Amino acid sequence: MPPDAVFVELQRRGAGSETALFNLLNIALGSGVLGFPAVYAQAGWLCATAFIVAFALIGAFSNTIMIRSASWYRVVSFHSVVREAFGPRAGNAAAVAMVVYSFGGCAAFLVIIGDFLSPACMHACAAMGWHSVLAGGIDTCSRKFLIL
Repeated sequence: MPPDAVFVELQRRGAGSETALFNLLNIALGSGVLGFPAVYAQAGWLCATAFIVAFALIGAFSNTIMIRSASWYRVVSFHSVVREAFGPRAGNAAAVAMVVYSFGGCAAFLVIIGDFLSPACMHACAAMGWHSVLAGGIDTCSRKFLIL
């Protein structure tokens, strides 16, 4: 089944544009919100605000191009637009890029979770009087163990 037919079938079952928009915003805002305070602290409010407005305009322009291209080629996914505009090799390259991007996001969230859970695990073990080091010398509260 072609990707566009899958999208239409999912839309028929109830996974519509609202669900896709929610998932997209969840992915885009998840890691971006975590970095905002550091950006403002390092760049200053004027410079950071100028960059945010500039990148918002670039994003809006890029999305407009994507929407117009999708209408022109009568497709409904990013992968399909790239495939129709630049051929199957470019479509496959876009698919690989999306997988790598998703993997990078997952890895970043694992690092954040590991950084948060390691001290929390140590405090919880200390409060309950448990030892976090197993017989084999593995520290179950270590950052590396929790990320793994």
